[in-house]
Amino acid sequence: MLQVRTDALRRIITQYSMTVGQSATKINFSQNARIVLVQNVSQNDVYFGNADVSTANGIKISAGETVPFNILEDFKLYLVANTTSEVRIMEVE
Repeated sequence: MLQVRTDALRRIITQYSMTVGQSATKINFSQNARIVLVQNVSQNDVYFGNADVSTANGIKISAGETVPFNILEDFKLYLVANTTSEVRIMEVE
């Protein structure tokens, strides 16, 4: 009988929500995160970039949009919005 090692296929998934406002907010990924999805569940646009991100220079995540990221060591991602907005984060290890 063929035996399949399901532990080799298993991934750890973590999901949480966070509030973004007018100051750049860092997403604190877990150390083992490799893929991250950021979903804007608010009615407002949210922007991502480095620590200096603003609504004027960031990349827009429109309301309802989800953006995937491949995470490398020491990767840092910041979010900002014009008004208080909620995003959901999913990390895959």
